[in-house]
Amino acid sequence: MTDKNCKNCNGTEIYSNEVSANGRLGGLGSMLLPIKDFDAAKFNLRVCGSCGFTEWFVPERFLANVKETFYKEPN
Repeated sequence: MTDKNCKNCNGTEIYSNEVSANGRLGGLGSMLLPIKDFDAAKFNLRVCGSCGFTEWFVPERFLANVKETFYKEPN
């Protein structure tokens, strides 16, 4: 299985888009990605067209803000 395949069903019909962490999520964004630069925050979403499995990723350009805002879990 590659990164292009679904982790759930191994399907190859993957759809993706970058979505706003606030407006497009019906105002729930602040609960989903509470970071310093929240107004500009985005998520990358990947959805399997075969089974519906969905993955959310924080784009690399926002990772520094995540590291400043969230607590790192112990190893």
